[in-house]
Amino acid sequence: MKEKKKKHHLPEDIHSIIVRSTNWVGDSVITTPVFQFLREIYPHARLDVLARPWNGPVFENNPCIDNVIVCNEKAGLFSFARSVRYLRKNSYDLAVLLPNSFSSALQVYMGKIRYRVGYNTDKRSALLTHPVSPPPDKFSRHQVFYYLYLLESVTGYNPSSPQLQLYLTDSEKKEAREFLEKKGIKENDFCLGLNPGAEYGPAKRYPPDRFASAADLLMAEYKAKTVIFGSSKEKEIAQEVEDNMHFKAVNLAGKTSLRQVMALIQQMDVFITNDTGSMHVAAALDVPVVAVFGSTNSLSTGPFSSKSQVVRTAVPPDCAPCLKRECPRDFSCMLSLPPQALYKKTVEFLCSLSDVS
Repeated sequence: MKEKKKKHHLPEDIHSIIVRSTNWVGDSVITTPVFQFLREIYPHARLDVLARPWNGPVFENNPCIDNVIVCNEKAGLFSFARSVRYLRKNSYDLAVLLPNSFSSALQVYMGKIRYRVGYNTDKRSALLTHPVSPPPDKFSRHQVFYYLYLLESVTGYNPSSPQLQLYLTDSEKKEAREFLEKKGIKENDFCLGLNPGAEYGPAKRYPPDRFASAADLLMAEYKAKTVIFGSSKEKEIAQEVEDNMHFKAVNLAGKTSLRQVMALIQQMDVFITNDTGSMHVAAALDVPVVAVFGSTNSLSTGPFSSKSQVVRTAVPPDCAPCLKRECPRDFSCMLSLPPQALYKKTVEFLCSLSDVS
């Protein structure tokens, strides 16, 4: 006799799914295993994602996703109402909410989607047909599993070996290679990527002058060429890194789109970064990542990759990780890490990769 499905489990006859994306680029990259999970469970369903304008490019060209719908409901009631009309018009069977906000639950509730899955946070349980309590190990496992647990709870399906997924086109890869060639970086050059910013706040940022010192040491060691990455909001930080370097670097802060950044990061031989969105992009593209951590939790938000190395001060202060935007004390979680230590850890990491290969 076939075992009866638990009451809280979703039915099998799901024909169309809308996934409400998280709001930040890094979080969006972390959620990409969710789409592979859904595609395995519902191989013939239409699978769409509703994203913000700035993180929609993360999902482009993903073979698991049929459509990327861009909508910024933060732009006002008109935009929110337009997204609700879209949801009603397309009559989705299932909505999966990756953000924990009340507004995302209200959006799919007003969109009249039959099944609505999300965490029971922000007093929104009444708007969900399948509210799920967050896992007890939320902060002791990577956030990849936090998002997957949401679906495990309502499907009974347990995915194995999740992987981050970003997909670049051949033309994007070619354009990135040609761009670097024009900047004097040849294909055989050892290319070092630096990401000294972190939009969440200054508590996550390793000091720019120390980024510069570590980069200089690595450029001398490997005869490397360096590319500095950053958003338009991080131009000043990137410029400070460039100004403090003794070797010449290519500064791209604020000069590239997200898709261009993704393609250029893939060209790097190693990517040194703070805990920020570009760190997850590099991890997803299988680029060796060295991530500097201080105020945040590397267990839950570190690079989800076997080719990664988290670097923090040898003796972290008792306040770390504080998860704050700004340091309320002496910033010792970052200032206690000298650039020579970051350089040494990076060299050891690269040597370990060479030994494996």
